[in-house]
Amino acid sequence: MAGSVWGWLILVGSAAMEFIGGYETEIVSVVIAIALDLIWGIAAAVKQGKFTKSELMRETVGKITGYLSVVFLFILAEKCIPGDTFWVSGIVTAIIIATEAWSICGNVLIVYPNAVLFKLLKPALKGELASKLGVDEDKVDEILKESEKKRRSKKK
Repeated sequence: MAGSVWGWLILVGSAAMEFIGGYETEIVSVVIAIALDLIWGIAAAVKQGKFTKSELMRETVGKITGYLSVVFLFILAEKCIPGDTFWVSGIVTAIIIATEAWSICGNVLIVYPNAVLFKLLKPALKGELASKLGVDEDKVDEILKESEKKRRSKKK
C-alpha cells in the first residue's frame, strides 16, 4: 500500500510540475513579493516595538495560497486557449506584485520615515500607513515625526 501511495504522490507532483511549466517566473515572482512584504512588515513591527506574532505568518501563508490560486486559475484559463498565450497570467502577476509593492512602501516609510521616495508617496500612502499603525489617518504624520525624532536622538 505504501508503495502505491508514493506512486500517486509522484504522479500528482509530476502533473503539477507539467501544469506550471513555462510559468515559473510568475509563481516565483509572487512568492518573492510576498516574502519581501513579510520582511518589511517584520521590520515595521520591530520599529513600532510590537512583537511579530504567528498571526503574521498565518497571513503570509494565506496570501501565498490566495494569490497563487488566482495565478493558477489564470494559467488554467490560458491553457484552454489555443496557441501560446502567457500575457493574461503576466498581467495578473503584475497586479499582485504592485499590490505587494504598495504594502512594502508603507512598511519602508514606517521604518525610514525620511526616505525621499517614500516621503514623496506619503500623501498617497496615508490610508495604508494608518492601517499598519492602527491609528486614524490624521495621526500618521504625528507618529512618523515622533519616530524620526527618536531615530535622530539615538544617533547623537
